[in-house]
Amino acid sequence: MMALLLCLANVVALATRAGRIIALAGSSSSTSPPPLILSAGARSQCAVPATGGRSFPEYLLSRASDGPLLQLPPAATIPDPDGAGLYSCAQQPVNFFALSVVTTFRERIVRDPSTSEVIIDVIDASIDLGDEKPNGPLLLVRNLAAAAQTRGRTVLSWTSAADGGWTLSGTLELTFTMPSMPIVGGRRVFESVGSRVVRQTCESRLTPYLENLRDAYLDIAAPTG
Repeated sequence: MMALLLCLANVVALATRAGRIIALAGSSSSTSPPPLILSAGARSQCAVPATGGRSFPEYLLSRASDGPLLQLPPAATIPDPDGAGLYSCAQQPVNFFALSVVTTFRERIVRDPSTSEVIIDVIDASIDLGDEKPNGPLLLVRNLAAAAQTRGRTVLSWTSAADGGWTLSGTLELTFTMPSMPIVGGRRVFESVGSRVVRQTCESRLTPYLENLRDAYLDIAAPTG
């Protein structure tokens, strides 16, 4: 999920290289313009072989799949959901240039056997960039990350394959909403460039995510002995 922060960093880098410098100073206008929205998605598929043990749909529809669905490390303790059914998942600290980054996601898993779907919603995210006081582009990334509202949705579905296994299909959508700010070159250009970065992030993340779910299933479902 560090990809969410990298999205913001890439947006800043692309906009800056294009000569469209973003200013975080407040607007002098008496009316508040609409927020900036960066949004995109991706689709992918993955083949899951049969194992002779527990079926793949049974695995996805059980809490045994919580860890991979939440993208937690294999040895991580899986948190219990709160009263609203939300998981609070703090990621391991990651060094991002001069910043020490800790991201915490609040996510919900919805399992629906009647539609053969599992939905993972990112309800919100908080990004702790530590106590450092960066300058220049890093300061801009820090401010954008702190101000952005993050929403995400992954929808998983599966169908039976002719070989006895399954085809796992997934869609991933990410949306960043940020307070409006003066942008040299115009908000449409910024939103277009930013949404393209978000789409590239979705496309690069979704297939490995599906493959990780497949591998996690195979690790526990393969018959022993």
